[in-house]
Amino acid sequence: MRIDLTCVSKKQIMSIKVVLLQYAYIKESFANYGKPNFEEDDFKEVFTDFYLSSQGKMRRKENNDPFFDTMYKCKPHRDLPELVEYLYKTLPIKMYEFSFATKLLHTVNNDSPIYDSKVHKYLKYDRKIKFCDVNRKKDRNGNPTTKIDNIRYNWDLLIRWYNSFIPSEECRDWINWFNAQFPEYDYISTVKKIDTIIFACSGY
Repeated sequence: MRIDLTCVSKKQIMSIKVVLLQYAYIKESFANYGKPNFEEDDFKEVFTDFYLSSQGKMRRKENNDPFFDTMYKCKPHRDLPELVEYLYKTLPIKMYEFSFATKLLHTVNNDSPIYDSKVHKYLKYDRKIKFCDVNRKKDRNGNPTTKIDNIRYNWDLLIRWYNSFIPSEECRDWINWFNAQFPEYDYISTVKKIDTIIFACSGY
């Protein structure tokens, strides 16, 4: 079932406003990283609450510090699967954090999409995108695969969907609706506007 923006409730509008307020703080704060009066601890806390709350271990200093060190050094067009592998090797948590890596890269490059459970479910069930299980041992042709291979496969599917959706008339309708509802946030990227609509209005 496609998202119907004519049926968005006042509650959903309010939830989007809360999300956008936090997102705008993260975006502005990261842009000011390293400048005088930059509140690094506040930025880390808000980012962790907003993006990393599903994994409590990310609040631990031994995981949190190298995660943000990686963010500050990250290039805007870094290869996402390579970033996932780097985080696996760098963070003591020792997990292949596909979702966390997309959130890190999006902060550095706002045109890079985010992958999370809501996006996964919406694209899988509503858009029929055939994501694979990251733990699979073989692809559909029987060839051996690793977790990084599977993450790259899902990442490529996500990129392809955004690239096909953004030029569409439906996407233009989404963006026009978003800009009319939240004109104070019309400056954020098209990718983030799409992500916000999926997050708040997909029902997942």
